[in-house]
Amino acid sequence: MDSQRADERPREIVLDEDEIPSRGAKVVTIGGGISIGVFRRDGGYHAFLNRCPHEQGPVCEGGISGAVVADVTTNWKPAWVMEGGVLLCPWHGLEFDLKTGACFSRKELRLRRFDVRVEAGKVRVRL
Repeated sequence: MDSQRADERPREIVLDEDEIPSRGAKVVTIGGGISIGVFRRDGGYHAFLNRCPHEQGPVCEGGISGAVVADVTTNWKPAWVMEGGVLLCPWHGLEFDLKTGACFSRKELRLRRFDVRVEAGKVRVRL
């Protein structure tokens, strides 16, 4: 059992930028066993609770991909979009937007997102 009280848990995770490869991710666990995925994409960072809202799976440990769409913007022809911008839950394959945490197929589902900022080579995730 974790003897740390909730108000004593860290309010911020700090990582060195070089701990997260370009177009990569790092999953960290903080006090109380809370798992957070930090993603680096195209010069930006995104952080989410490592828990899928569907069945509580380790969503941040899933693959990163793109998506195929066929709509008016593609003249109804299948086109590959969002390369590196789609997080796939490893349990059931639900797809989430890596920028917003929104689920593509189930609009009521969304990943819990955390604010991220970078200062002097340090990635700071505010819990």
